[in-house]
This record gives sequence, structure tokens and C-alpha cells, in this order.
Amino acid sequence: MDILGSPESYHFPPLTYQPFPQTPWTMVLAAKEGEDQASSDALEHLAQAYWQPIFGFLRGRGASEEEARDQAQGFFAFLLEREFLKNIEPEGGRFRNFLLV
Repeated sequence: MDILGSPESYHFPPLTYQPFPQTPWTMVLAAKEGEDQASSDALEHLAQAYWQPIFGFLRGRGASEEEARDQAQGFFAFLLEREFLKNIEPEGGRFRNFLLV
């Protein structure tokens, strides 16, 4: 499943800060639930909502545009492969803080 699509399809303004979006926990919880269409849709929404802020965060830390794209892609792949979302709960705080840890 290719949730992120092709990185070339995204617009990446150089060094433009994108604030991390506020994400309803219902979206995060739906994304971690399983293999159904609602879970896939929620994962896709999260990936699209957080791609630009994560890319900007990496650029702001000194990564080149290409490095930031690769690292952002790798970050999302890591989250999915390790099933990190299965361990996340609202009591742990904001989703964006989880991503930055």
C-alpha cells in the first residue's frame, strides 16, 4: 500500500515552515485499528496532513530538499513497518508530539 503516493506529486517550498496540524484523536485511532478501508483512509489523511510539516522540520534542521524527502518517506515507512500507531493512546498527549519524539 502506497499511502504517500509519489513525493514528486507534492509541492515543497524550500525552508517554509508548516505548522503541525491539530489532529482529532478519532482520526489517529481509526488509523491504528486495522486493515479496513476506514483505517486506510485515516492513514492516508494523516500522511498527507503531516508530510509537509515533517518535510519542513527536516529542512529546518539542515537537510537538503532531496534528503528531507527521503527522510520523510523513510519516517512514514518506519512508522508503518513497526506498527507504531498500534501503541499510541490519547492519554500520551498530542499526536504531533509523538511524531517528534
